[in-house]
Amino acid sequence: MPVTRIPIDGLWRCLCPSFDAISASCYATSTLPATKPSIRPATGSKRLTRRNFHSSIRVRQRPPEDAAPLWGRPIDAKKGFGDRKPFFATETRWEIPSRPPQESPPDDPALSEALDAEKDNLITNVEAEESQEIPRNANAELPLPPPMRLVEDSALVRKVEGDVYTPSTKEIYDRLRRVRTKEGAFKEILELVQLLITDKGEKLSLFHYDALIRANADAAHGSVDAVKVLLQEMKEEGISGDAGLYHAVLQVLAIHPDYLLRNEVMQEMKQRWFGLSPEGWHNLITGLLRDRQYEMAMDKLEQMQSDQIYIQPWLYDIFTYNLCEVGELDEAFKLLCYRFEKDRKDISPALWYYLLDKFTSDFHYQATSYIWKFRVSNSFLNPSDGICVNALNVAARNADPALATSAIRILSSRRTSLSPFHYEALLAAYTGSKDLDTAFRILGIIQKAGFEPDSSTTRPLFNYLCTHKSLPSEAWTVLERQFQEGYTIHIAAINVVLEACIAVGQFDHALWLYKELHTLCEAGPNIETFNTLLQGAGRKAAKDSATFLAAEMIALGIKPDHLTYDRLILVCLQQDDYEDAFKYLEEMMDIGRDKFENGQKGWWLRSGTASVMVRVCASAGDKRAWEVLEEMKRRGLPHKKMLVVEKNAREIWGELFPETKKRSETQRYTW
Repeated sequence: MPVTRIPIDGLWRCLCPSFDAISASCYATSTLPATKPSIRPATGSKRLTRRNFHSSIRVRQRPPEDAAPLWGRPIDAKKGFGDRKPFFATETRWEIPSRPPQESPPDDPALSEALDAEKDNLITNVEAEESQEIPRNANAELPLPPPMRLVEDSALVRKVEGDVYTPSTKEIYDRLRRVRTKEGAFKEILELVQLLITDKGEKLSLFHYDALIRANADAAHGSVDAVKVLLQEMKEEGISGDAGLYHAVLQVLAIHPDYLLRNEVMQEMKQRWFGLSPEGWHNLITGLLRDRQYEMAMDKLEQMQSDQIYIQPWLYDIFTYNLCEVGELDEAFKLLCYRFEKDRKDISPALWYYLLDKFTSDFHYQATSYIWKFRVSNSFLNPSDGICVNALNVAARNADPALATSAIRILSSRRTSLSPFHYEALLAAYTGSKDLDTAFRILGIIQKAGFEPDSSTTRPLFNYLCTHKSLPSEAWTVLERQFQEGYTIHIAAINVVLEACIAVGQFDHALWLYKELHTLCEAGPNIETFNTLLQGAGRKAAKDSATFLAAEMIALGIKPDHLTYDRLILVCLQQDDYEDAFKYLEEMMDIGRDKFENGQKGWWLRSGTASVMVRVCASAGDKRAWEVLEEMKRRGLPHKKMLVVEKNAREIWGELFPETKKRSETQRYTW
């Protein structure tokens, strides 16, 4: 059970005036804690040396002026401490130099009895003494000695007017107190503690361990293993840590994370009723982030917010970067909104730019539109071309024409050459917002920009017009109104309306619109117009309509392409008399003999159309099915699909002609 401490104040000294003389005579050779020194000057060659930390004040013997320094042993910066073991050697157990032995007091019975009485009753309150004499924050008012450095031929020394001056213990403590929280002072802290323990004969105390632990907050030289060893030595020496030491450990764990040690420290602080300072909260959350314990870190951050603890901007920044790194964009966006509402000035432009780049590249619409509204629209941020393109794609995906228009405006202001995909994204944004009028006008803008819109450009319009049967008619009405207003109607706009009519099962209406096409489009139909209508004729098996369309192409002088022949053949294969299909196939192969399609020279059927021809011929007992099958193999169509087609053809052929076998010699027809 600890002995009750008795403060030595002025009243106590008045009642016992002989105490100063007794303590001055016995403490010259004693290592016991001393009371507060008297304001009377000490006599003889003795003086009171006060140490500005939590351990006791000791009386030191003043060294003669001509005597060599007690700690004059040189420390080589390259060799280190020589035979002496440094504090942070890479060994399993560190050995901290102990205090050198001192001479025992003289064998005087009276003096020994007085010493025993002092040992039992006169235990000073060190912290009270320090707060009364030299507060911790009073160091700034004291004259600061210049920094001490290692030299090759001596220990820490300073030259004063040509003479070598050895710093006193108090000056070393003052220096240690300043540098222990300084960044990059790892080696200097170790050297100062080494001097105090080895050369000055100081006994290891909480202050020294605190300084050594704080030194390990260095990112390059610090180690959490070193902190564990120091804490273990403190337990073995019976030295109990205070709140400052626990905060020092949390500072180290913020740089060198260790989950188990952090839990142990927090548990001990809770048991001893030690609260966390704002700096401790920051170090705790930083360590959790380094350990990738994001949920716990978020809980601690919310606790700080609820307790109204001021959170440094750098902690918010680190939190935001980590959340974005792991893909938690929703949480990063919530944190951004909270900061913007509380104090938007603390958010750096670099963080705004990073978040905009991250949100746009990951298609986070809410966050993108939020930053664009509060930072880009008012010219606080100037996004790059890549970010503008990403924002344009985000707007197209989420049907935000305002965002898309703003991104296009920024790109246009830089004289950036806009490509068709820029306009396509803008078209998708307006189509998604159901603004057909502007969407059709964009097709005219694309044409004026020097690009020719085609079916790939109008995919957003097609997808929207197919959602309801009435939309193709509404789209045609919009085109008629624009034509009356003086706008030029591009054929791609008419083609997409015809395609939508066919997709919703209105082929007859599409054919009627084709006949009215010349009233809106002066350029007339193109090959895509007829290919679209032939697709509808194939679905309806309307050979008469297909024949009409083929005649229209001849009348208008439009040359058919590979797709035109393929769809004409498909329409003919659906008739009982499919001979026209082979005629079109022969014509197709003749016209496209020198042209390339799908990486091969010469036009031929698509794989689906060829499979239909094989099945139709096999069902009719037409031996030309095997010729088509051989041509499919020669052209290298997918092997698995070939096996299925051949198997089906053999099954159909075997059912019709069970006694007939495949001919050994293939007969080549003229086509």
